[in-house]
Amino acid sequence: MSLDTRSRFIGRCGVLVAATVALAAAGTQAAAQGASPPSSREVLRSMAKTLQAAKQFSFHTELNFDEVLDDGQLVQFAGATKIKVRRDDGLSVDYRDDLSAKQVWYDGKTLTLLDVGAGVYASAPAPPGLEATVEQFERDYGLFMPLSEIVVNDPYETTMAQARSGKYLGIHDVDGTPCHHLAFVGDQRDWQIWVETGKTPVPRKLVVTYKDVPGSPQYMANMMDWDLAAKLSDADFQAKVPEEASAIEFLAIEEARR
Repeated sequence: MSLDTRSRFIGRCGVLVAATVALAAAGTQAAAQGASPPSSREVLRSMAKTLQAAKQFSFHTELNFDEVLDDGQLVQFAGATKIKVRRDDGLSVDYRDDLSAKQVWYDGKTLTLLDVGAGVYASAPAPPGLEATVEQFERDYGLFMPLSEIVVNDPYETTMAQARSGKYLGIHDVDGTPCHHLAFVGDQRDWQIWVETGKTPVPRKLVVTYKDVPGSPQYMANMMDWDLAAKLSDADFQAKVPEEASAIEFLAIEEARR
C-alpha cells in the first residue's frame, strides 16, 4: 500500500507549518515525574488500534498541497475531503480542490468513481472487504485513495512498512488540540503525523514531503470532526451519479502503458 496521497485519484495534486508553541504543561509534568516520552512506534500503534476498533467512522480534512510548475516554481493549492468508512463493506469519499472534484463510493460489491468536473464516471466490480478493494484498485488501475493508510485495516503496518526510521518530537498543538508529533523517514518521501493525546488517539494532521520530486513538494491534511461511532447506512455508500454524467471504463495500468 503506498503512502502517495498525491495520487491519480487526487489528480495533479501533489505545507509545512512549523509548530512554534509546545504545550509546556504536559512536557513539564512528564519531566517532573521522570517519565520517558513514548516512542513513535508506540504512539502510532495506539492510533492504529483506535481506528481499527472503530467499525464505522467519518472525518473531514482540510488540504494544502504543492505543485511544481514547468519553470520550477513551487505553488500551493487547497482542498477538502469528507470520508465515511464502514470497515467491512463501505467507503464514501467526497473530494474537492482548486484543480478537481471527485467522488467515490464502495458498497461491498462495486466501486464507482465520479469525476465531477469532467462529468464522467466509471464503475467496476470490487472484492469483499475494504482493504482488498483499495489494494486491487491501486494495483490494477493505479487508483490511490486519499489517506488510504488511515482507512485500511492496519494503518500501523501500512505506515511502518515504508519507514526507515522514526522519532518522537514532543507534544505540539494542532488547532488548539495537544498532539504527539511524530516524524518518519522513507526512501522516497518523509512524513510527519500529529496524533491526539488522551483517550482518543486519532490522527489530526499529516505532512508528506516528496523527496524524489524536484522542489520537494509537500502535501498536508488537517483531519477533524472525527466520529468513531458514526451512524452510517447502506445509503451512504450507494453511488449517486447525476443523470447527465457519461459512463466510461477504468483504464487498466497495462493498457495505459501501451
